[in-house]
Amino acid sequence: MNELKQQIMDKLGVDEAMADTAIQLVLGYAKTKLPESLQAPIDSIAKGENPDIGGSAMNAVKGLFG
Repeated sequence: MNELKQQIMDKLGVDEAMADTAIQLVLGYAKTKLPESLQAPIDSIAKGENPDIGGSAMNAVKGLFG
């Protein structure tokens, strides 16, 4: 997540606090569009963790296509 933050700061010319706000805004929006089963892994990724989403991700994708 630090790499993303740095890219936002460099490309948009904003400070660290604004970059953090932008990331949280995008993650919050993404979570509203994803199945509930993927919301916790998104939070884990935002914390710098590497969640195991193999099974839950496949089930979520299957649900998207009926």
